[in-house]
Amino acid sequence: MAEPYVGNLREFNLNSSDWNIHKARLQNYFKANEIVNEGKKRCILLNMMDEDAYKLIYNLSSPTLHEERTYEKLTQLLDKFFAPQKSVLAERYKFYESKKHEKESAKEWTARVRSIAVNCEFGAELEICLRDKFVCGFEKGPILDRMLEEKNEVSFDKMSDVANNKMAALENYKIPFVKEEPINHVRTVAACP
Repeated sequence: MAEPYVGNLREFNLNSSDWNIHKARLQNYFKANEIVNEGKKRCILLNMMDEDAYKLIYNLSSPTLHEERTYEKLTQLLDKFFAPQKSVLAERYKFYESKKHEKESAKEWTARVRSIAVNCEFGAELEICLRDKFVCGFEKGPILDRMLEEKNEVSFDKMSDVANNKMAALENYKIPFVKEEPINHVRTVAACP
């Protein structure tokens, strides 16, 4: 009896799924289950498509039947279809213009900085750009002041740790602010007869 497969795959929905994530999950599934047969990979790929996605792959393969294409060729067709044509300058503009949201934690800001840098093609300068954007995206205050004390050689990950630690320290020692209102009281004294 064959061993059961490790993990499960979700159906690829043309309207709500991300092709790159689905493809990465497929590749991990194949590795985990030691599936190397190209025909089996193709069948699993096709079987995990919803009806609209199946029609899309059918149309992209035409005039060749999609069942006659290799797994690699089918994924290339889908890669090409889903590959967004992005302007590097537009992506960098979004990167440099982004700021940390007021309610966003340092950890969330770290993840967002990484995500908006994905299509910026920074190459060897990526680490420096991430670190600098992370720092410059913070609002003025004690966390930014603490980060600005660091040396220029500090890495993005280290800077993220510095911000997270400072933010945690501020949260732990936060004293509730009590607004003091001035007390003005006029006392009237009755005149003596």
